[in-house]
Amino acid sequence: MIFVSRPKKGPESLRGSTSHGAIEFNSNKALFNANPLSRLVFTAYRRADVKQALYIVFDEKCAYCETRFGASGDGAVEHYRPKGRFIAENRPGYWWLAARWDNLLLSCQHCNESRGQIIVTPGMTMEEATRLHRDTLKKPTHGKGNQFPIKGVRRRPKKEDALLIDPTRSDPRKHLYFPPDQGISLAVPRETPTGPDVYGLATINVSALNRFRLVRERTGVLMDLRKHVLELESSLDAAEAAQDQAAKHAANTRSTTALAAIAARAAKNRPYSAVAQDLYLRLIEWMRAERRDGVRLPVPSLIASNLL
Repeated sequence: MIFVSRPKKGPESLRGSTSHGAIEFNSNKALFNANPLSRLVFTAYRRADVKQALYIVFDEKCAYCETRFGASGDGAVEHYRPKGRFIAENRPGYWWLAARWDNLLLSCQHCNESRGQIIVTPGMTMEEATRLHRDTLKKPTHGKGNQFPIKGVRRRPKKEDALLIDPTRSDPRKHLYFPPDQGISLAVPRETPTGPDVYGLATINVSALNRFRLVRERTGVLMDLRKHVLELESSLDAAEAAQDQAAKHAANTRSTTALAAIAARAAKNRPYSAVAQDLYLRLIEWMRAERRDGVRLPVPSLIASNLL
């Protein structure tokens, strides 16, 4: 999950007093005022220009898990604040935001819908997770559905403290990250003086960011990067041991190339780029610490997984 800059100007279908979005809002407002239990109609958010705009903003990736669309699915236009009724609370959803450009994200079905999922937890090996995934016929349901946890009571959106991260409003890195040294790539909330970051924790749980297949894909990215980490370590050792400038230059070139390969994989248009970003930043910190302290420090480890 990464921060994504959203342009203020939305697609034509949602822009202006005569747009499809405005007409739909006025119609639903009249229906709701006449009877709060009326069946409201939501179609403006499904228009082609809306989805195309979101595809561009999110680089054809899920706003929550960064899975890329195209080969196996098209993704869905997701309402950050749900438009539908909160069944558990027996109250209407945020219907008036259904056609608001700033309330729409692009999401995969596994993040957006409540589905049977096996969640990988800290300390669990991929072998254990695989067995659990294969042997569990009726899996517990996870995914956003109509969940939208907040602190305190529900109010108007501007007064609510939403726990679910909107990656176009807040940088997810402030609240959660993907440690590169656990062997498997789990989403983990940041630690705060009062415990795990509540926004990171809620987002991980609501969007099922540690579901089995997703963890498997992210772990594959991490393992693909392992060869560049090993090359970086090897080339830094070679530069330190070099007996002449030519050998030192060649080793430095290798280390620069290895680090650049990791940085390229961290580009925001790549799937699961947050995994590579966290690894890249960890390596930068490691190299700076070595230069600052003038000593060799252990390279941030990548523990190979048996499930690849």
